[in-house]
Amino acid sequence: MLLGGCTETVVRCRDGYVADDGMEGRTRCVLRGSDAGSDAGSDAAVPMDACNPAAADPPGDGQDSNCDGVDGVAAETIFVAEGGSDSNTGLTPDQPVRTVTRGLAIARGGARRSILIGVGTYDALPIALGDGGSGAMVPTHQLVDGVTLSGRYPGGAGGWVARSPDESQRSLLRGQVVAAIIQDMRTSVSFHHVDLTSERNAMLGSLSCYGLVVVGSGALSFDRGRVRACSGSSAGAAPPPGPMGGAGSEGQSAASGGGGGGGGCPGGNGGRGGTDAMRDGAAGSPGTATDLGPGAAGGPGGTMALPIGGTGAQGAAGATGRTVAMGAVTEEGYVIPNPEEGQRGGTGGGGGGGFASGATALGGGGGGGGCGGSGGTGGTHGGASIGLFAWGDAIRVSVTNATVETLGGGDGGAAGAGGAGGMGGAGGAGSGAGAAGGPGGPGGRGGEGGPGSGGPSLGLVVRAGTMVDATGITWTLGSGGMSGSPLGPRGRQEQIYRVMP
Repeated sequence: MLLGGCTETVVRCRDGYVADDGMEGRTRCVLRGSDAGSDAGSDAAVPMDACNPAAADPPGDGQDSNCDGVDGVAAETIFVAEGGSDSNTGLTPDQPVRTVTRGLAIARGGARRSILIGVGTYDALPIALGDGGSGAMVPTHQLVDGVTLSGRYPGGAGGWVARSPDESQRSLLRGQVVAAIIQDMRTSVSFHHVDLTSERNAMLGSLSCYGLVVVGSGALSFDRGRVRACSGSSAGAAPPPGPMGGAGSEGQSAASGGGGGGGGCPGGNGGRGGTDAMRDGAAGSPGTATDLGPGAAGGPGGTMALPIGGTGAQGAAGATGRTVAMGAVTEEGYVIPNPEEGQRGGTGGGGGGGFASGATALGGGGGGGGCGGSGGTGGTHGGASIGLFAWGDAIRVSVTNATVETLGGGDGGAAGAGGAGGMGGAGGAGSGAGAAGGPGGPGGRGGEGGPGSGGPSLGLVVRAGTMVDATGITWTLGSGGMSGSPLGPRGRQEQIYRVMP
């Protein structure tokens, strides 16, 4: 047991060697069975591993500076190994737990903040994300403020100090959508020789993928590990066309014109047919104004020269939905934009009333104008693939000697076509020698929806002004996603993306 105030240096020799004070009283390590106490064993001497029980021993450096047999301070450490069990305490090297999820739970419920992870693959257990844990159950590693995760230890008889010399022996933490996350960091989170990888979860729908998400303040350190984000979700098939506009009503026989199209945006009313008192037919009314502007003009009323009422003009076509290059980035991560709907078509003008050519004749009423077709539904936007997401007003980020990989942004989807404009109503028949009213003009076709944008592929996302140390990084970034339109831009691809205020 280490006594308070003890500063004695303890010499520990490697397997097969023993400590020897030597002829000059200088301690050294010699081969077991050699001539201890003489210079004869000097050729067998090897460098000593000296440690001080009172020395500081930060975890993650692969050293045991305080003689307690582990990297870091044993009394502050939680042990995780593939051969462990979550029913173990996790508080001693011979009682490791099986999952990093369980190790983090022990840290959350106590004072230990160092987690040593043996070589192996560790899948996250499902936790509830969202405000107060009210969101979907997602298998991810929910980190603890102040925690240090260190990996690649042989564990067991191989020990918890030196790492495996075989670089292919890794400590991999695997989660779905996001491998590891902390949303309330206040001091620090550190990784040493730990790999993170996220995988898609088709049950969660349209989503972005992240390797590591850290929100809060303090210091994030990621050293000598690998982080890999799965690809953002891609859009499915194009949506169906928008609904057709309502048809204009038929003009009434003699005298009165028909009403405009239905569907909540009526076209112009047909013009009144001519009478003995006013033999010329009345012009049709213009279509109701929409976001496109005034509706289409009504047809002219019938005259002696042109007895039949004129046809109402067709409504203007709706504009195509807006193209969005990229969604917003907030504390919540990458916000996939909403689909951009096309504009509704313009309303058709009413038909003109027919001419009344005799004292007893009545011209037919003009037909009502058709309603514009509905705008098409916009294409679904692709999700993002983000290696590391670090967000906060006072956060410092250090990523060193690491590999950052993204599998690419998701492809945007094609948009739906706009709906056809509603047909104009037929003109009403005249009576006696009265001429028929003109038909109403059809509504304009709705505009096609905006194409879905391709999702971005970003290595590290931070707010503008964040202090970043990014040295010795191997960036392996997939492409940004394809746009839903052949003419649209691909999603952004960038190693370090700084979000402007």
